[in-house]
Amino acid sequence: MVDLLAAALFLISIPYWAVFLAGLTPLKEIHPKLKKYPSVSVVVPARNEEKTIEKTLRSVRKSRYPGRMEIIVVDANSSDRTAKIVRKYADRIIIEKNPRGKPAALNRAIKSARHEVIYILDADSTIGKNTIRDVTGSMHGYAGSSGINLPGMPTTLTTLVGRIENMFMLSTNIFCSKVMDTCLATGKNFAVRKDVLRKLGGFRDALTEDINLSIRLYEAGYKLRMVPVYAEESIPPRFSWYMKQQKRWHAGSVSELLLSARTLGSRRLTIFPIFVIIVSSPVVFFLFVLLSFIFSTTLPLILIMPILLLTVSTAARYLSAKDAALAPATFFVFGFIQFVLSVWSSWRILSGRNISWQKTPK
Repeated sequence: MVDLLAAALFLISIPYWAVFLAGLTPLKEIHPKLKKYPSVSVVVPARNEEKTIEKTLRSVRKSRYPGRMEIIVVDANSSDRTAKIVRKYADRIIIEKNPRGKPAALNRAIKSARHEVIYILDADSTIGKNTIRDVTGSMHGYAGSSGINLPGMPTTLTTLVGRIENMFMLSTNIFCSKVMDTCLATGKNFAVRKDVLRKLGGFRDALTEDINLSIRLYEAGYKLRMVPVYAEESIPPRFSWYMKQQKRWHAGSVSELLLSARTLGSRRLTIFPIFVIIVSSPVVFFLFVLLSFIFSTTLPLILIMPILLLTVSTAARYLSAKDAALAPATFFVFGFIQFVLSVWSSWRILSGRNISWQKTPK
């Protein structure tokens, strides 16, 4: 029995090892030098973002972009000073009187965009002076390109957990990029050709519109390039806010996983295992730990602990010394949270209970 368990656990752990080993290898730095850069429409969806959006738009305005650029903000009928702040920086502001979520807001912006490339940024993210140049300038031969989003330095346990989660997703995306020459769009700090978006019908009303778009791009024969160009994003500082955000992300991932399983085509078959790894990782991690206690053996821990260490090693590159020391314990907290949310979201989706798109509080 133990021998069969050992063989089964070893086989199960192989794809997870592959993903996180890939995450240790840094992506090659890209600094494109083009004779002519594509024109870019920077799109920022916003709702009640007076606390963060000025810093975001100021970072965009400071961009050293060699081509033509416009800033479009879609304001989902904010009740605070968001619109007043936006008018100081944006070329255009679209007010949605009856907002229908982020996908609909992005589609409104795409319809009014005047330029070749759509670069999407969240209202609580900031970029460097060359970020837009390096992301859009790396698109040659691809439908778009996706940068890397790093949370600001942790100040609470919740933000530290969020940073560990970010490193976990980064490892998965690096693996996807190296093995399949494509990646998952990150929801912000990514650029895509406007003509491709229009051909695909824009963004769909999905809980995770970025993952949904990534699947449809790949299915249609397009690829996204992953580039080591960074933007700083915000992590919800309160645990209740973080859980609200994670519930939506998990439910969206499970929905996309089920959709991929139901409509397996030649390309979906290739990308399907990536989603299995993403969605099932927390469950597998805790299953291995549980089996160690049930069978009084260290084998499952021996197989799974290196994955913890690989993730922490990836995260440590972006953490202070103090936060890096806390990373192993934080990983267990992260794993437990993700395990609970994976079970919850799977139950909600499989039982037919609706989960609506809701903005994460700031």
